[in-house]
Amino acid sequence: MTPATPKTSHGFTLVELLTVIAIIGILAAILIPTVGKVRATAHAAACLSNMRQLSLALLVYSEGNRGVFPDNAFVSRWDRMALSTFTNGDPVPYNPILHCKADKVVRDTATLGATVAGQPRSYALNPVMINFNGKYGNPALWGSGLPEANKGIRINAIVTPSRMLMLLERFHQDNGFTEGREVASAGFADTHGGAMNGAFCDGSAKRIKFSATLNDISPDGGGQLNNFHTGYLRNGP
Repeated sequence: MTPATPKTSHGFTLVELLTVIAIIGILAAILIPTVGKVRATAHAAACLSNMRQLSLALLVYSEGNRGVFPDNAFVSRWDRMALSTFTNGDPVPYNPILHCKADKVVRDTATLGATVAGQPRSYALNPVMINFNGKYGNPALWGSGLPEANKGIRINAIVTPSRMLMLLERFHQDNGFTEGREVASAGFADTHGGAMNGAFCDGSAKRIKFSATLNDISPDGGGQLNNFHTGYLRNGP
């Protein structure tokens, strides 16, 4: 009688399992940062696209408004006016355009209410566009005829639209401020690898490194970036 052949186990040994786990760990350590960088790059690209669309929307609005940007008022805040042509005056249906996915700041529900707090706006309007409180009338920009305080300026009054920022990234829990100088020197968004996106008055949008020089064009700014400002506090959807 032929003796039975003993069964051979084909499972992994402990050493083999530990080796596989170690390899997986090494691959994860290599891939996870790469995936994070790819995601960050995608967010920056989408943000830049948002800003380009918003700047073009504001230019379209100004063209239909005798070449004038929105005034400084709650009812004519820039985000509502920028999207008015496409959403019948209500920015909510196009809210994703107003939000950068890298913006993780939690909005203040107590100040804004639940509806607006759930609709973050990541972009800041340059208050030069509305001559905030009459502080931004600079003869170098406007020539001899200075614009009226808190009134939207005419796009053709800007000497070099390709160098004048219209929009810049700025995240804040209140979605906006009521005074331009209060956001002068701090709080700008550093969410794109030491850089931020900006949209210019010629409709272009570019990545701006923090090392770049941004000139202060207000007469009382002390060299700070107080010509960039989140626009107007949203007090309703």
